[in-house]
Amino acid sequence: MNELPMCCCCNEHVCVKSMWCEYLWMGRPEVYGDMLRDCFNISWAQTNTSNDQICEICITQLRNAAHFKQKVLDSQAQLRMQLLPR
Repeated sequence: MNELPMCCCCNEHVCVKSMWCEYLWMGRPEVYGDMLRDCFNISWAQTNTSNDQICEICITQLRNAAHFKQKVLDSQAQLRMQLLPR
């Protein structure tokens, strides 16, 4: 019996997307394994097996977290610019 691949992030949902393939979303490339590393400093060996799958629910949460991180970084940069002497 073949088992369906489960999400390596939540281990709850059946998945069809690889952590290591590049996908386009709204015209932007995304590699979910890279996004996890960049956002949370979480990494593991890239194996390209059925164990390296991610579900749509976790993808949405990962996108939201990455967007929030970028928003905070942008805000911090703006605040630093405002504090520079003129």
